[in-house]
Amino acid sequence: AGGGAGRSDSFRALVEMNSLAKKTGSKFAMAFFPDLHTLDGYPFRSIHNLVGGFAQSRGVPFIDLGIKYTNLGSIIREKQTRQ
Repeated sequence: AGGGAGRSDSFRALVEMNSLAKKTGSKFAMAFFPDLHTLDGYPFRSIHNLVGGFAQSRGVPFIDLGIKYTNLGSIIREKQTRQ
């Protein structure tokens, strides 16, 4: 599914940030915000799943904010219809 060096660098940075937080007695978590190109049929769900799975496999709490925006287009249209 691609990714290459950029993905490896990102995952390595995630591991390093988590390690640094542990060394300093801090807590580390990751929040993932969706890149909203479209309001329906979010095309990057697989990336959220990939990054979330990696974070959780390393014991990093992962908060996926994309879930909140999954059907945003439908919600907006429904509200407009009611008005």
